[in-house]
Amino acid sequence: MDISSLIRAHNKGLILKMVMSVILSFVCYYLAYLFFRYTFSFVCDGFRLDLDAHWFVIVPIAILLLMTITYFLSWRKGDDTGDVNDSFFAMGFVEYTAGAVIVNNYTQQLTGPAYVMSAIFHQGPARLIRVYEYYGSRIPDTTEVINKVTLARDSLKSANKWQDVSLYGNQALEVIYLSLLEEIDLDLVKGRVKYSGE
Repeated sequence: MDISSLIRAHNKGLILKMVMSVILSFVCYYLAYLFFRYTFSFVCDGFRLDLDAHWFVIVPIAILLLMTITYFLSWRKGDDTGDVNDSFFAMGFVEYTAGAVIVNNYTQQLTGPAYVMSAIFHQGPARLIRVYEYYGSRIPDTTEVINKVTLARDSLKSANKWQDVSLYGNQALEVIYLSLLEEIDLDLVKGRVKYSGE
């Protein structure tokens, strides 16, 4: 297939992924909003707090906003965004005693709901970030880019073997595009590249 067709197919696929990610993000945010709203309402009822109705909208939205900002900052720093498996709820105990067995069973009962809730809360901002990443993975469908990527592919195809990626230092962007188009095998660990298309 020619490079132009590959680029168009690649970009259309990314658009579909972006739309699906936006929808999933909205659903997760909405579910998280309902959870925080009704949890806040439950707490207020427990403490017999008589608040205006707008607080039951403002508070969950503020929590979601804080959660999103925190998640985004962690992503920007490259930190681990967290996993319920690292939390107390996923902690296990060596079952040497009857008490340990009981605690383990209770812990496992908490792990399932905790994991589901954590996944829902994370997927809201995570899917928005994924949209950003998909957008950045688009390939310009211009004549100049198509010609440069075609030349790079022809060069790799004619070699038809693993080569040091440094040989294509002046075509680094084109090599990345070919990797996105799945036309080449790119081994970043060993720093080598090879044509893999038909």
